[in-house]
Amino acid sequence: MPVSFRGIAFAALLLASTGISTAQTSTPATQTPNPAAPTPHNHGFSIYESLEGSPSTGAQTYELDNTARYRLGDTFNVVVGVPFFFTRGQTTSSTGQTSTTSASGLGDAFVTLNWRPVNGFIAWTTGLTGYAPTGNTNLGLSTGRGLFTWNNHFAHPAPLVTPYADIGIGNTTTDPKFFVRPFKTLGASGNFDAGATINLLDWLDFDASGYANLAAGTQKIYSRLVHAGQAAGASGNAANGFRNSHLTTGGASAAEDNGFSGVFEVSPRSYLDLSIGFTRSTRLNINSATFGIGVNVTKMLGWTR
Repeated sequence: MPVSFRGIAFAALLLASTGISTAQTSTPATQTPNPAAPTPHNHGFSIYESLEGSPSTGAQTYELDNTARYRLGDTFNVVVGVPFFFTRGQTTSSTGQTSTTSASGLGDAFVTLNWRPVNGFIAWTTGLTGYAPTGNTNLGLSTGRGLFTWNNHFAHPAPLVTPYADIGIGNTTTDPKFFVRPFKTLGASGNFDAGATINLLDWLDFDASGYANLAAGTQKIYSRLVHAGQAAGASGNAANGFRNSHLTTGGASAAEDNGFSGVFEVSPRSYLDLSIGFTRSTRLNINSATFGIGVNVTKMLGWTR
């Protein structure tokens, strides 16, 4: 299905305009939530819509997330959701020809169980996520297999600077906080993300972080830029195989990555989260502008208790 970038623009405008249209008091900015990250509202049902993007030279990947959360007290909540992707990129065939591809479609639906056993000097939240293969494998939106990730979020809440760390494992790599990757992986992996959020104003934060993804055993990389049938799969530890082949099969290094980001986060309304910044993937040699728009629909419509 060809991607409609007018659709992306419309989605972004809709999310932003709905957030700006109603006056509310401000709260400190938050990025589109990590499934294992702490949440400020402890009881009941909520709906959250977000649009994130990591456009770079030759690769544009946008993710529209639709999630619903139900909180059972202060320590446990359940999140269900399904992402929708828009991708566009330039690829090079084995003969050296360059072409432009674009696509859009549903990703893998997921369910996350979050538990926060510790909320003191160090706040710890652990989240187990299961993914159903509902996305299109030919477009790189799914691996065609059931996937899981187990993520742990640690933070030391403070008025001015909040340091944090995320540690997780799974049979697929987890995207860093501010980077939507142009591919999907299948294979044993671990992720680490650490940084700090600096509160500049009541409605403005700056987040600086670094990340690393490690892998073990055989890895399969499903490109979102090269679709099935456009090029033959490649074997080996090609860190950038996703640019040339739909399916790359290799060793652990094929799925490994590391990098850093610096992002400003703004909350002009209590239900509206905006972010803009820069992400550098060192191993993949990708420099990306990054942005995010998130709307807590439940709060915006006044459905909270």
